[in-house]
Amino acid sequence: MEDSPEHSAWLEFTLLLQTPALPSAQVINQYLSEHLPGSPQVVEQSSSESSIELQYDVSKSVQLELSAKPFDPEELGPVCEHAWWWPEAAETSTQHTCFLSVRMQVDDGDIVEAMVLLTILTSAVAALSDALAVYWADGALVHSGESFIEQLEQARSSQPPIPLTLWVSLFLGEITPGKITLSTIGMSVFDYPELEIVDSDGEVDELLQLAHGVALHMLETDIIHDDGETLELASGRKVSIHHAKSIFNDEDPVLRLEMN
Repeated sequence: MEDSPEHSAWLEFTLLLQTPALPSAQVINQYLSEHLPGSPQVVEQSSSESSIELQYDVSKSVQLELSAKPFDPEELGPVCEHAWWWPEAAETSTQHTCFLSVRMQVDDGDIVEAMVLLTILTSAVAALSDALAVYWADGALVHSGESFIEQLEQARSSQPPIPLTLWVSLFLGEITPGKITLSTIGMSVFDYPELEIVDSDGEVDELLQLAHGVALHMLETDIIHDDGETLELASGRKVSIHHAKSIFNDEDPVLRLEMN
């Protein structure tokens, strides 16, 4: 996307654990070599009993920090309750006793590329720490550790390898009775407007596929489409895109999608 502001932030996944675990750089590199070949390696900068500072992909700073207490239930609880893609999320999350944060600093450049790298590293750490779940706060997403690892592996077969369902959540609801409204959370991480489909008569699966297709297209092509533009997705489905304000407030810009 042109004229993006520079990033200077920490992107962070949170792993929910039953047993405290902090894998070393050597163990992480061995896993990456064996299970995710071609992935960048990490170099340990410093470590303690509860944290490790790493250098990843030559220039990216990474922190692994272990907290010997459960994650804040007031933040995690609502996300688990709304995780329609994982019905057992709320029950499973109550079994964790501690959590491990995986943070990567992003100063500038391609945020999608940075997120791919962070997701690869998080998948390795999740496998090595036997994570019950992986939480992505910026997308209001929680997945089982096993599902997170599987979805990352599936995405690696495509180019670019974008595991969209690990980054952007799709929420469904009714504003007008009998009609479906869909909204995303997570596109703003990449400096894109969130997507909305309002008061649709379409089938749920159809709307999910439509929003997923548009979001994936934007991240793959680095394009925000003009107001009123019609986009034809890889599936052949055509969708009209309109610039609007979110129906949930009068400030946030969104891309309003309409099926053709």
